[in-house]
Amino acid sequence: MPTLFFLHIPKCAGMSLTDALLDRLPPAEVYQSTSMIRNYRENRQEFLDISHPRKLKALSGHWLHEAMMPALQRPLYLATSLRDPVSRVRSQYRFDIGLRGGRWAKPETGVFLQRNRNVMVNFLVNSFPTIAREYDDRVSAAKAILSGFDCVFDIADADAGINRLLTVCGVGGTPAARVNESGGVRAELEAGDAEIASYCNEDIAVYEWFKAAKAPQQGSHNAVFSHKMRMRFANLIGQPYEPRRVVEYLAPKYAAELHFGGPPLGEAMAAMRNKQAFTERVLARLSRLEEAAAGG
Repeated sequence: MPTLFFLHIPKCAGMSLTDALLDRLPPAEVYQSTSMIRNYRENRQEFLDISHPRKLKALSGHWLHEAMMPALQRPLYLATSLRDPVSRVRSQYRFDIGLRGGRWAKPETGVFLQRNRNVMVNFLVNSFPTIAREYDDRVSAAKAILSGFDCVFDIADADAGINRLLTVCGVGGTPAARVNESGGVRAELEAGDAEIASYCNEDIAVYEWFKAAKAPQQGSHNAVFSHKMRMRFANLIGQPYEPRRVVEYLAPKYAAELHFGGPPLGEAMAAMRNKQAFTERVLARLSRLEEAAAGG
């Protein structure tokens, strides 16, 4: 059975899949990276704490990275979902306002749009930097990355896409409940579609390219699938596992979550500080061992 590796681009129906995986798989078989704080509260392990990552049947989240793939059981089934960029930004705004629960001031429109510039392309190229570096521009890099995935679906086809991925993990059969954490939030971004689109030019180029593609090739659930690019991913998966690359990728995400989470997360903050001290000691010791090996 393949190991699902689902990059959850924000506001593209990924939370529905993540929640279904967490509900249907044992804790040792699923990892989510969208919310580190959720993992802490539910006593779920973070990636670097997982003793046997090859036991995982599914990984889903905003913060998946190519450096995690070599640690997983093969074959990997790579997937993600997309959404009309303007609609995605409007949904992100409602989500952010709902997340604040009225405790924080609404962000200024220009600041919010700048923070949400080309989010889909950002997530693709940041999660797979080795492939992205091979291209002269980010749009070409994002297209190449998408064409190496086994499954890519639009939010309009989310029900079918989510249930297909649950089946890949062996927990399909019953439809997943759809999660819309901003559905009841009455807040609209005060900007026209044209203004929003001006901050999403790369996302729009990639999304329109994807939507213009023909039906998926046989054996694939990705309309832009390329065997050549899938082999490129196979090469990445076959590289040696380097946990330090995972540390470098996840550390800023942890710091931001702890910073914006507020005082109730004091215990989590203390735990992270202890973990950080331990990690630093391990890496320092590893560095000395490597230097000794190189010198001897």
